[in-house]
Amino acid sequence: MGKLPPCKSSSAIDLEFGVRDAPLGAVCSLVVTPKAGRTELIGGAGSSLSIRVAAPPADGAANDAMIRFLADIVGISRSRLSVVSGASSRRKRVLFKDMTGSELVKRLRERTGEVESA
Repeated sequence: MGKLPPCKSSSAIDLEFGVRDAPLGAVCSLVVTPKAGRTELIGGAGSSLSIRVAAPPADGAANDAMIRFLADIVGISRSRLSVVSGASSRRKRVLFKDMTGSELVKRLRERTGEVESA
């Protein structure tokens, strides 16, 4: 996917977990740790959401596992998620298509019950 247009800068949309509204949906900043014992959401880390994935970082397996996990938590299809930056890095930005930032934060809170704002 090409480069995203800049996110709006209004503080009203700078949400928890590094989530921001963007023209195509919500963008979430993530810190992903591959080769973990299990795949899990471990909460906020500064202005990012932290996730551990059991898959190794080779051949995009960790990204695939992260996308499957996030889609399941948020309750949307995997096709609505895409890595927009950091595909080969632990720090990533993921686009949740056709979803507002506030809706994404609400779903994260509802589905996990344990994610706290950093």
